Formats: sequence, C-alpha cells, structure tokens
Amino acid sequence: MRTPSVPQIPWKPCRAVAVLLALGLLCSQGIAEPNVPLPPGVHAVWDLSKAYRQATPTRERVCLNGLWLWQPAKKDAEQVPADGWGYFKVPGCWPGINDYMQKDCQTVYTHPSWKGENLAGLRAAWYQRELMVPDGWAGRRIAVQAEYLNSYAAVFLDGKKVGELRFPAGEVDVTSLCAPGSKHVLSMLVVAMPLAGVMQSYGDTASAKEVKGTVERRGLCGDVYLVATPAAERIDDIRLETSVRKSTISIDTALLGLKAGKSYALRARIEDGGRLVKEFTSPRFKAEDLKDGRYAFAPSWKADKLWDLHTPEN
Repeated sequence: MRTPSVPQIPWKPCRAVAVLLALGLLCSQGIAEPNVPLPPGVHAVWDLSKAYRQATPTRERVCLNGLWLWQPAKKDAEQVPADGWGYFKVPGCWPGINDYMQKDCQTVYTHPSWKGENLAGLRAAWYQRELMVPDGWAGRRIAVQAEYLNSYAAVFLDGKKVGELRFPAGEVDVTSLCAPGSKHVLSMLVVAMPLAGVMQSYGDTASAKEVKGTVERRGLCGDVYLVATPAAERIDDIRLETSVRKSTISIDTALLGLKAGKSYALRARIEDGGRLVKEFTSPRFKAEDLKDGRYAFAPSWKADKLWDLHTPEN
C-alpha cells in the first residue's frame, strides 16, 4: 500500500488561470515595469482570488504558479533589482537542458539588457511577483512554500529579506509582515549549487555559493504556494508505514508549537470513498515525549482490501 508523506490535505497540481494585470497596478504596488511584450493571449497571472486553492477548516494554501518576473543574477547579489525584468514560468527548470531524458519546455521572455546572456550556464536568477494575502487568514501562521527548489533561495518581501529555502523543499514564515488583505511584492534570489554547497550554506551562505559542481535542473522546479496554518499547536508533516506481516499501521507525526505541561492525543481516520473504514486515537502525550520533534504510534490494523498487481485500485 502506498501512502502520501503529508496527508493533511490531498494536495493536487496547480491549475492555470488567467487575468491581465493593468500597467497602473504594476507600478503602484512597487513591481517594476518589464519592458518585455508578451505574445497575444499570454498574460501574467497574479490574482489569488482566481488561483487554485485547497482548504480545510484550519488551514489553506493558494497556488502562486504562473508567469513571474525573472532575470539572471550574480551569485552574491543582495538587493532586489529595480529594472531589467523579463518573464519566466513557475514551476520550470532554467533553460539549457538538452539531454536525452529532458528538453527545455518553457519559454523565456528576455529583457533587452540580458538578451545575449548564456542562460545554459546561469548560476543564479531573480524571481518576482505580486500577491495579496486572503482576507480570511487573520490569526493564522502565513508562509511561502516551495515544493521543489534547486538549490537555494533567499526570500524577500517588499524588498526585505525574510528567510532562506534550501533543496529540496521548504517554507519561510512571513506572518509578521503579512496582514490579511494586504498586498506585497514577493522576490526570490535562486542560486543553483551542488549538494555539498547546499549543506555548507547552513553555516556560510556566501562561501557555499562558490562551491563548484554541475546542477542540471535548476530553479523553482516545483509548485509554489502561499500557505496558512494554525498559529499555535499544529501538525507539520506525517509519515505513514503499513505492515501486512505485522498487521500494523505506523503514524509518525512532526508536531510544532506544543505547550509544556499540556497533554495531547492524535486521532487518525481511514476512509474509502468517503466511507469511514477505521479510526485510531493515540495514547496521551506531552511535549517532552517528542523525539526530534516527532511522535509516533502504531495501532493494529489490516486492511480489508490489499494492494497487489491484480488489484491496483486498492
């Protein structure tokens, strides 16, 4: 039986939406005016009210995919550029992939100032777009989440650096700067570096950017979201492991924000097409019972319908 690594919400790929941004909106919110005409029918999509979203009673995320402002950068860049922007799609690997397994599939809308640059050898690039925090997110923790990044990103909000992301994925908390209903400019400096450089960046980002190595699929290669989660105690991720031999299901959960001295319990439900199959409740535990921020329990359970080659629908 295959199980998802984060089953809080059954996340799905983002769906494309289209809305034409007026030039006046671009200028009034601090977004630089790109001197790059887009082909007929091609538009930058930054209206979150029309974006793909997923929600439960306590958490929600809104897709930030689509055309972003984009331009080549220097690895040691520290300031968000004011001009020189073209366009590139998120998600999408940077140009220059021409091996037998994968070819370039995204169009770069180049700015005249860097039209002749060798993008195949690019080591760093800037991304930028506008976003508006949904009105109903008051009292929630708000974060920018990247599902597949290669390899490192410095995240800026309204020109101020707010955090860092590293391969393969992660999120940056922007709660203190994002009031519900407010508009912001999100920028990212993405640097392609080999795994050794990614590991070194935890201690010294500047020297890590100089580590030599080849990175074939570079950039924001996966979906990007604006995420709202509970501000206090919350589930961060879940790992499920089933054993037919032992007739058990192991539920291993990362928990954040637990209060000292307070007891908690986890409840899990297994459903099949909306029909409740089984429900489990863990023993009571406290914050000091966590191991590396995680709590696991393994109740006895054997599914009535098992997966095999003849019943892949299970």
